[in-house]
Amino acid sequence: MKVIVHLLGTDELGRDMLTRLIYGGRFSWLVGIIPVVLAFVVGGGLGIVAGFAGGKINMPIMRVTDVFYAFPSVLLPVAVSGSLGAGIVNAILSLTIVFIPPVIRVAESVTTGGAEPRLFGSGAPPVPVLPRSSRCTSCPTSWARSSSTPPAWSASP
Repeated sequence: MKVIVHLLGTDELGRDMLTRLIYGGRFSWLVGIIPVVLAFVVGGGLGIVAGFAGGKINMPIMRVTDVFYAFPSVLLPVAVSGSLGAGIVNAILSLTIVFIPPVIRVAESVTTGGAEPRLFGSGAPPVPVLPRSSRCTSCPTSWARSSSTPPAWSASP
């Protein structure tokens, strides 16, 4: 006895819905993945070059990145797609242009951050997270450490 299982059921003609979704979603996956991969390759490369080289190479790369940050992230791909025309390749290109500046910024900051001394392990004294005056003195866990008495609203004897 053969049992056929359709995870998402079938349509009115008996076709499997899961198969139809996978087949129909091929372009959506490509349009979603290709711009991200291209942005990581191009933006990561530019950010690493800007971070390692510094100075005269870092400045123009980061200023062009700032120009792209000046445009809203929704308006820029619409403007690029409108100027280049319709098509999947132009849509992928316009999305890639939007995704590149944040990747450049992060890659450059991580690359230049590795050359600077870090706070921890550099011999700097530890800094308390909260100053002593702002610590809670009315919390039950701090009664044993503080010299103050429990608050008046407390039910403790």
